[in-house]
Amino acid sequence: SEVIHIGSVSTGMKTWRRTPQYWFDSRLYYYTKTHGAAYAALATLTAMCGGLIWRLRRLSPNQPQGDPPMFMRDFAVHSLRALLRRAPCKAGLEKSVLPAIHTATEDPK
Repeated sequence: SEVIHIGSVSTGMKTWRRTPQYWFDSRLYYYTKTHGAAYAALATLTAMCGGLIWRLRRLSPNQPQGDPPMFMRDFAVHSLRALLRRAPCKAGLEKSVLPAIHTATEDPK
């Protein structure tokens, strides 16, 4: 048997008008869970730098688009929101989850 891989066919990514929010969420979740927050931040920064270099290269004639419209803008906005959201979420998590765990483990009287 023979298998041929055709990139992004199963997801339809090449036909997206804009990259959906879940794509960015999934990417960030993967890097954070498997490699940690610092690695996720470094991977995001590296991807943004690479994207900027690609866009500069694309300024020459006959270069393909490559990404959905507004991809870099959406990527940057998502990354900044995730960075700003991280600190308040931890504080909110401690207040909302820890008391629930504490009360669930107490002996009923």
